[in-house]
Amino acid sequence: MNPFWIVLAVTLLFLAALTCFLVYYASKSFEEIKKGYEDSVLLYEERMEQFPTEKSRTSRKIRKIAGIVLDVLLVILALFFLLSLVDRMVNSFSLPYETMVVATGSMSEKNEKNTYLFENDLDDQIQVNDLIGIRTVDSLSEIELYDIVCYVDEEGRQIVHRVVAVEEGYLLTRGDANDVNDPLHVTMGNLVGVYTHFRIPYVGILVFFVQSDYGILAFCGILYVLVFYDQYTKLLSRCSERRKDEVRKAIGETKDYVLVSKSGTLTVKKEDFAFAEETDADDRSYLILDERKESLPESEFSVWKTN
Repeated sequence: MNPFWIVLAVTLLFLAALTCFLVYYASKSFEEIKKGYEDSVLLYEERMEQFPTEKSRTSRKIRKIAGIVLDVLLVILALFFLLSLVDRMVNSFSLPYETMVVATGSMSEKNEKNTYLFENDLDDQIQVNDLIGIRTVDSLSEIELYDIVCYVDEEGRQIVHRVVAVEEGYLLTRGDANDVNDPLHVTMGNLVGVYTHFRIPYVGILVFFVQSDYGILAFCGILYVLVFYDQYTKLLSRCSERRKDEVRKAIGETKDYVLVSKSGTLTVKKEDFAFAEETDADDRSYLILDERKESLPESEFSVWKTN
């Protein structure tokens, strides 16, 4: 059996289990907000956003940096995925340009025996895992001495080496790091094209991975989790805002009150907010207004409706 199908089955099982866990966790979070378990901390966090303390500023900066890092990683991942798709599409059609990843180090440095490299200041070496551009040609006459070309050897491998001699009907090539010419003569029959000097250093290993079935599977899995998380945060924010509206409506214009819920006790006097995690609340949050204790009912709105 192909190992990929085993990996695919395991990945799908993992995503299914993860989805069940996330749905359960999200439903529990929404239910706790609707029941008022988070009332005091919701209003306190809102206050801290409006009038942040040094501690809340630091916490906000950390969350902001984490969000930026996550966005950057997602963009990078998407760019590599897009790059791999473009590479596949370009190389699948008969276009004048294509890209390829350099797999060996035969062009990575100058061999001292290759004096022509130093005499002609040929400093366009290519490193392992560089992504390079190749342009097709119509005849060998378009190839000049010391151009870098790509050809297919007898084993079907693509070789990227420098032209060291232009003969009648064929080319002689050699890797810059090698000290002997390639045994195979390069003709129009095995020539892929000439190096365009378009090069993206060291991204080849990622391109290889993203182009593979495993890479596509990994990208889809990560994208699924990120989209799920994004929807969860939006629903959580919507649920929190609706609950806060109901609590603020119950508070009314009162400037002094105590809000008690499972998340803690919020004491408000004029514009001073004090929050403590200690609480004597049971399953229902309540307000203390003018020494009167008023229970706050559970919310009836649906989290899943947009309006």
